[in-house]
Amino acid sequence: MRVHSTILVMALAAAGCAAGTPTGASDPAAEQKLDQEVARRAELEKQWGETASEIRKECDLKVGECSMDVKDKRYDLVRRRSFPGCGAQVDPAAKVKCEDEAMVGLGEGEAVLEYYTFANWCLKGLIDCAAELEEEAAADAKQAKIRQRERTVEATPIAVRWRENVRIAEEKVKYVRSTLPPKADTLCQEHAKHDDCLAQVAPLEKELETYLHSDDAAYKQTEAVKLYRKAREHEAGCYQPEFDCLDAKLEKYAATDRTRALLQRNFEVIEQRERLASLAPDQVVESCLLQGASQHQDAVIAAYKQYARQTVLFFRLQLHKAFLAVHEAQVQCLQRGGK
Repeated sequence: MRVHSTILVMALAAAGCAAGTPTGASDPAAEQKLDQEVARRAELEKQWGETASEIRKECDLKVGECSMDVKDKRYDLVRRRSFPGCGAQVDPAAKVKCEDEAMVGLGEGEAVLEYYTFANWCLKGLIDCAAELEEEAAADAKQAKIRQRERTVEATPIAVRWRENVRIAEEKVKYVRSTLPPKADTLCQEHAKHDDCLAQVAPLEKELETYLHSDDAAYKQTEAVKLYRKAREHEAGCYQPEFDCLDAKLEKYAATDRTRALLQRNFEVIEQRERLASLAPDQVVESCLLQGASQHQDAVIAAYKQYARQTVLFFRLQLHKAFLAVHEAQVQCLQRGGK
């Protein structure tokens, strides 16, 4: 609504008459300010009307307390006044415009301006709240899409296989160390700390994370899988120096072709176990690992004590056989689904 100069003149005239003083010229700055606030109100109402109803409701609850004050101020503005020419207006907006013009004509232009300034401040707060929520919703939707891409990549056969390879590499090192006597605890310690190597996985994972944020047009799942594999391949490789070092020293602890055959057989069963474990719920995996160890722990302890006392071929063979029974029992349990 535009409040015309003639109306403002009327307001000033009415104010002058009421005060018993001569009427001055209209105030163009005041007129312009009121016109701006009224126009701004219309634009804000349009913006608010285009906002999703769910967001409007949430913002009404969060910052909409002032809306009641706006209604109260409007009521206070018009309740003691009569607007005979405005009652016939059917359109609410037209009625408000008529009332505003009448109040200005009665010299209440400043009060009308104060009302619109406050009402606009309140509505702007609601719109700002809505913009925040819309931005959060857009960010949440984008994040959900990224995490869905991540889950899809991790579920691909290549990703599953390389995730298993990391566990297998780690478990093989643990197994070799478990078959050495206490006096060999210090072997290959220079390779036993993998922190520096594993720290280099982080930039590779960051590279994947950045790629997962790509726009739809630029994103290709095959490329994301390659980046995932690259990170896991490096991670698995962190255990290789320690494994190679230990493997090179096994002969000193009664390792022969015969014991190596059993060592390799244990590796094969460990690999089978880890691949089955990657498909099973964590609770089932934990239960099966515990069951297998519990069933054969006495035999493993006895074999290890004998081998530790006499580090000879026969007792090393017995130790590998005892561990093989454990690993096979764990595999069988996983194959049964933990039953």
